[in-house]
Amino acid sequence: MTKLPISVVVPLSKHRRNFFYRYVLPSIESNQPAEILIEDCEGSAPVKRNLGASKATQDYLFFCDDDTVLGTDCLKMMYYAIDEEVEGFAYCHYMAVVKDSTAHPHEKNFINQAHPFSFERLKKHNYIDTMSLLKKEHFPGFDEELVGFQDWDLWLTIARNGVTGKLIDDILYIKFYLDKGISSDAERHMAAKSFVKAKHGLL
Repeated sequence: MTKLPISVVVPLSKHRRNFFYRYVLPSIESNQPAEILIEDCEGSAPVKRNLGASKATQDYLFFCDDDTVLGTDCLKMMYYAIDEEVEGFAYCHYMAVVKDSTAHPHEKNFINQAHPFSFERLKKHNYIDTMSLLKKEHFPGFDEELVGFQDWDLWLTIARNGVTGKLIDDILYIKFYLDKGISSDAERHMAAKSFVKAKHGLL
């Protein structure tokens, strides 16, 4: 089978290694990307993602979290959805499975709904997940100084550069909330959101 011209970059946390190698990695491999880059060095997720992207050899980037299981045709559907003359990235809805009720404000499973691309809507809130397929030429790098909302900052930066995205109206992967993160800390969550708003002049 011909592999897709995609570099999958995974920022791997040591405490999720077992889950990743048992469930996540097989799901990535089944999608047939040309390259998988697993970064488990010291540092934050943005640091690891940037390091992986710097090594990528393919025309497209997909940043896959270490707690997310991809559907079999996830990458293929994103790849073929992008009209190279129009869009620079593709994104979708996803299913969230909350294994620990303290790991997310929802406290139970939910479907995260994305929306058709609109820069004006993106300025108001983030509806595009990190795990979207992006043409490498449009990747500006993750801001390693941010403590949260790095994905929102990324898409705002890309959109300001005139790049648009394509919504795939389907659920293409399952994200497992296994432990506490910034989403579970309301005060830190709001502070990080305000910082990104200030950076982009959205306050």
